Amino acid sequence: MGIILILGIIAIAYIAYNNYQRNPSEWTSFSEDSSSLEIAKARYANGEISRDEYEHLKTELGY
Repeated sequence: MGIILILGIIAIAYIAYNNYQRNPSEWTSFSEDSSSLEIAKARYANGEISRDEYEHLKTELGY
């Protein structure tokens, strides 16, 4: 039973590592110094939000 648990943990770590290697930009975290606009720009550049959503965020943030 213990060996199955260990193998499962190793498999999950392996999959996570391979996913990170393929697209590390998705794993990028923002520092506390990042402004809200910088985060919105990055999300728009990564395709996480649409242009309309980006423009709305810009307006809401006062830019």
